[in-house]
Amino acid sequence: MRALGLTPGQVRVTIAWQATTLASVGLLLGIPLGIALARTVWRVVAERTPVQYVPPVAVLVLLLVAPVAVIVANMLAAYPSHRAVRQHIGAVLRTE
Repeated sequence: MRALGLTPGQVRVTIAWQATTLASVGLLLGIPLGIALARTVWRVVAERTPVQYVPPVAVLVLLLVAPVAVIVANMLAAYPSHRAVRQHIGAVLRTE
């Protein structure tokens, strides 16, 4: 990215957006599938044991997991972003 003319700040922003997008897509797919799978498994367990089936609703957890996942993804992307910014463009191009 640096060889294409991006400034160090633009490289950091690009990598942060990539991490945010990856986390968001994972959340958009994972939350509904996780809820559906958890309810199905709990229904099967409740039918086989003497308990009443009441579908759990964890709204607070769902509201907290999205921002936490995005923050963690960006924290994990900070080190590769730092390394990408500190590389010398000429040395990288000569090795390729």
